[in-house]
Amino acid sequence: MKKGIVMELHRNYTIIMTKEGSFLKAKPCKKGVIIGEEVAYEPLEFKKRHISILHSWRMLKTPVKTFFMTCVILLILLPFYMLSGERESYAYVTLDINPSIEMEVNEQFNVQTIRALNDEALLIMDQLPNYQDELLEEVIGRILDISEQTGLVNDEKNMIVGFSYADGVPDQNSIIPLELEVFFQSISGWEIATLLVPQKIREQAKEESASMNEVMALKILEKDASANDLTSISSNDRAIIDTFFKDEDMDDKNSSQLDDENRLSSLDDEDLAIAGL
Repeated sequence: MKKGIVMELHRNYTIIMTKEGSFLKAKPCKKGVIIGEEVAYEPLEFKKRHISILHSWRMLKTPVKTFFMTCVILLILLPFYMLSGERESYAYVTLDINPSIEMEVNEQFNVQTIRALNDEALLIMDQLPNYQDELLEEVIGRILDISEQTGLVNDEKNMIVGFSYADGVPDQNSIIPLELEVFFQSISGWEIATLLVPQKIREQAKEESASMNEVMALKILEKDASANDLTSISSNDRAIIDTFFKDEDMDDKNSSQLDDENRLSSLDDEDLAIAGL
């Protein structure tokens, strides 16, 4: 057997300095051996342990191997799944105050994404950084502040807020959380109407690149059955919706008439004669 000097004594192994001056692990020495003493040693054999583990794995049956590997994969993917689950779409909330903005929220009503539905909304979004994962009421509050500062609100200060849930209406008495109701009640100077918008109407609005609130409101005003249970809408909310969208339609008609007048005034006498005017 080889000989070396004992440098360290441990329960499961001994550190030996060989005659060449190198250090290695050896099997534990007998009792009574002290550090600095020259002893005969036997190196630890690591390969046998590795071979034993590999042999044990090979001896396992295929179903056991499959189960073990599945558990390992699940443990690796679980953090990514939990992260994606937190950002899963729970509802879509559309805010109409003249700027028309759609917000995607998770189950905690934290805003995930924002989509501008008209030109005025684009102006708001340019001044709305760092909104992701903020509470819905905080983002709405910032939108209102920016809209008032830039003069983009409607004259009557009417606000329509529509909620469309990805997996259907939640099992609760109100279509919105209590915290949001309290927030809306705390806003002074505004008339606020809330809408529950079915998914099919939101999809229709998305295809038309329109606000789901507007599509829903038109169906309500026309008493369209596809707008779901119209009796759940209060008379006050109906009046706000009526004022908001009728005024908007009137603005569109006035704008169209003004365009016609401008086109007529640009025609000279010869053009008018040809046109029979």
